[in-house]
Parts: sequence; C-alpha cells; structure tokens
Amino acid sequence: MSWINNYIAFKKNKSSGKCPKCGSDKVRVKEISCGRNSVSFFCDGCGDFRHFDECLTKDDNRP
Repeated sequence: MSWINNYIAFKKNKSSGKCPKCGSDKVRVKEISCGRNSVSFFCDGCGDFRHFDECLTKDDNRP
C-alpha cells in the first residue's frame, strides 16, 4: 500500500486512511488551497508523511 491510496480515499470521502508504512490509524490531513491546491498526510505513529500537489487555482497570478 502507498500514500496514493490515502489520497484517493480522501478525495472520494474525506477519509485519511491508515499509514502505509506502520499501519497506524493516527493519520492527519492538511489541505491548502492558496495558489496551488495541495494535500499533505502526516502519520503521528511513525512520522512518515506525503505531500500531493494538485492543479493551480484561478487566483494564481502566474502567467
């Protein structure tokens, strides 16, 4: 299992899932919607994490 499965589950039903490294269910999720949408997963059990960037938002001022 990998963090991509957590990402897919989160996008479908806002479930953070379990850590793919240690199996802990103590996974926190942080969404950021400023400039570039992104989602980060943090395992409080083992400290592993993963960050996923999504598309640019319409308020992004880059050309």
